[in-house]
Formats: sequence, C-alpha cells, structure tokens
Amino acid sequence: MVEQDTIKLLRECDAGVKMGVSSIDEVLDFVYSDKLKKYLVECRDEHKKLEGEIQEQLDKYRDDGKEPNPIAKGMSWMKTSVKLAMNESDHTIADLITDGCNMGVK
Repeated sequence: MVEQDTIKLLRECDAGVKMGVSSIDEVLDFVYSDKLKKYLVECRDEHKKLEGEIQEQLDKYRDDGKEPNPIAKGMSWMKTSVKLAMNESDHTIADLITDGCNMGVK
C-alpha cells in the first residue's frame, strides 16, 4: 500500500521539474555564451529525464501529476521579462536560474 505522502511528494516534484524546464526554455534564446547555453540545455534535458521518471512512478499509482501553479509561472515569466529588459546578459540569466533553483528547493 502506498502512502498518500508519497504521491503528494511526487506531484510536487512533477510540478517543480516542469517549472524548471519552462524557466530554462524562457531564457535560452537570450544566452550569449555557448558554454552557458550548453550547460542550460544539459540541465533542461536532465530535468526532462527526471520528469519522465516521476511520471512513471505517478503512473504506477494512477495519478496524473501536477502542473506548476499558473500564478507562480506567470510571476516567473514577468520577473524574467523585466530583468532581461533591464539587463540582457548572461549574468542576469545566471541570477534568474539560481533564484529559480533556490525557490524550487524551498
């Protein structure tokens, strides 16, 4: 018998990984450094791999998973747009991704 907490945790991981993929996709077109772009693409691919593994577990429990909160996703998009409009640089992108990772961990 599976614990409900396990399913809840998988749902939160599902939403977090989807948010990470979306956030990386939002900034990729603004990256100047080939090295940073390569790293972000690798991270996005790893997130997609994790998303597949999480979905496999959710499928075992007959659960659809969870989409990221639309308000959080909108706020993230807005923050990204404003910061990049003010300073379109790799440094800004690194800061945005770091902030997103920190929020994801919390």
